[in-house]
Amino acid sequence: MKCSFIEPGVVNYADVGMVLVRKEVLDKMMNSFIGKPIVNEDHRDVSPEDFEKGTAQGIVNSVWFEEKDAMYHAGYQVWDQPTLKNIRNGFKVSCAYKVTRWGPGGIHNNVPYEREVLDGEYTHLAIVANPRYEGVRIYNAKGANKMTFKWIQKLLGKEGQTMENSIDIESSKSILEVGGKEYTLDNAIEALKVIEEQERKKLENKGPADDDVIDVPGVGKRTVKQLKEAIALKNAKDEEDEKDTEDKKRKKADEEEKARDNKLKNDMAMDHKDGKHKDKELESCGMCNDLQSKRGREHFQRVDALANSRDGDLVNELPEHIDGFAEGRKRFGSEPATAAK
Repeated sequence: MKCSFIEPGVVNYADVGMVLVRKEVLDKMMNSFIGKPIVNEDHRDVSPEDFEKGTAQGIVNSVWFEEKDAMYHAGYQVWDQPTLKNIRNGFKVSCAYKVTRWGPGGIHNNVPYEREVLDGEYTHLAIVANPRYEGVRIYNAKGANKMTFKWIQKLLGKEGQTMENSIDIESSKSILEVGGKEYTLDNAIEALKVIEEQERKKLENKGPADDDVIDVPGVGKRTVKQLKEAIALKNAKDEEDEKDTEDKKRKKADEEEKARDNKLKNDMAMDHKDGKHKDKELESCGMCNDLQSKRGREHFQRVDALANSRDGDLVNELPEHIDGFAEGRKRFGSEPATAAK
């Protein structure tokens, strides 16, 4: 079964007066409700012994806050037949808690209050005819908390029973033997709280299904699948934009490097022209390098042309003993004035 049982705001208590309970305080108190007993018709003092004595009519299994009605909801199990009958006849719920820290009075939403609850702990949930909070309701009364009921059946050796034929809580006075060890019903309840908390966290971490619809502000209703596809498309576009940016950066860097090289060559050419050229700059001087290359090409062209102007192989034409200068004059003209004797 499930129910809504309390909401933040100002509420009137007969023994205290107007009291303010803020949402952040109810959030802190929320988990203290798990494992607490359910009583029928009237609020009363309770204790963990209610389960052992068989005076608890049910148990609270889970608690959460619903945004749609701004109220806190609980999942619970009832095994007492008179209590189940009252629920079927339209009874509602009323929660009880003890305040562990009070704050001073004041005004909230233009409503004065005597004191403020700063911290507290739930004690029990009551099935009553006239609840304090007008918006409370019981819903999903058939089959809710089947997992919890199944666990208690298994622990108490009562598997296969239905909710209408619920277990006799008196059997809880017996010691439960599980895995060769003995446990009380309180131990079973603590185990249930741990298991259900783990299941709740699994559901929270699982996230929404692909066909769930989400109302996106400024866009409209979209499925989770559509949102995932939109994220994938945006990531792909971001990667493409990033690639384009890197390409542009590399192209710009190449152009800047080429411009620097051209400027360096032009500067050296101007220095060369103005007589500022230095020997140590020869290797990096484009004009000198070009000039040397040109002279080298012209030299080999002259030699090649000269060789082609003679018939036969020059080397083979030379006698074994020759007058070098005479042969030179014969082949290439007058002897150079500075030739060695």
